[in-house]
Amino acid sequence: MGRVVRGFGGERVRASQPSCDMRSCRLQVENEYGFCGSDRTYLRHLVATARRHLGPDVILYTTDPPPNVARGSLPGDEVYTYAVSLRAQPLIN
Repeated sequence: MGRVVRGFGGERVRASQPSCDMRSCRLQVENEYGFCGSDRTYLRHLVATARRHLGPDVILYTTDPPPNVARGSLPGDEVYTYAVSLRAQPLIN
């Protein structure tokens, strides 16, 4: 967990995020965690760490495929979750 905490650097993280501008900033706190875990304490720690370093205005989110959303996110409005389907689509010539 120490590496996760050291990874947040306040303005340094904010400045390096391409999704930040003067109106909004978004930070993905976990990616497809529902595939390998469902530890809500871990997810809440990530959210709390991000809030502590980046403030309340940053939009925090996770991503998971629809079947894994419940395992890879938190209930309520602690963090947004994007349900992303990465199913291969056939090529059309």
